[in-house]
Amino acid sequence: MAENKNDIELRSEKVRNIVGQVPPVLLRIGITIISLVIVIVFLGAYFIPYPETLTMPVCLYTSPESELIKAPENGFIELKNCPENIREKQILALFKGVNDTIVLIKSQSEGRLLVNCRDKSFVNKGEVLFSIVPKNIQNVYGIIFVLQEKINRIKSDQNVKIELMDFPAKKYGLIDGKISKIYPFPESEDGCKRVEICLENGFKSTNNYEFNYNPLMSAKATVFLSNESFLKRFIISIRKK
Repeated sequence: MAENKNDIELRSEKVRNIVGQVPPVLLRIGITIISLVIVIVFLGAYFIPYPETLTMPVCLYTSPESELIKAPENGFIELKNCPENIREKQILALFKGVNDTIVLIKSQSEGRLLVNCRDKSFVNKGEVLFSIVPKNIQNVYGIIFVLQEKINRIKSDQNVKIELMDFPAKKYGLIDGKISKIYPFPESEDGCKRVEICLENGFKSTNNYEFNYNPLMSAKATVFLSNESFLKRFIISIRKK
């Protein structure tokens, strides 16, 4: 019995030693797989583009410019006949100031009328009452203001995507643009410079949707500064230092 017990213990110890050893073939396969994963990650980081962008508010304009009619002072507005398309010098509203000043609000141009107030409502001085979009738009463009420390990253012909805040991009798409002009002098105390964006396809989106222009529409522009891969950009940053 003692001999059998010793034999079983010896065999058990041998089994444990065999089970506890990692077969060389599996070890080599594991090292190979890990090496391949590292190489693939490295190649991806070097070759796959990783866009670097700058996003900021953008104001959209037309040429000729749209007419903005603002309240001359605090008061009440009474709308008159306001068709979608109006002619020059057409009466749009009667304005009564808080000091009993009565003014006729007339258009100074013809085009598509956008009403930005309610009939018989109180409005504040300088508030936009009406917008008139010209009939024959020759050019459309956007303007952004870039801080001095970032203006050196902006170059002519860089691609720009514009999103209108009232139109979700997933459904309506984005507006394509390119940097067309960088103004040389700062236009504010914080050193911002004016940058112009050309909208080559007008207000037609990437989803083939045609937006109706509104001078008061809110939008943001994303400028594509670089399309280098993450690793290339990291190497460039080290070389600059």
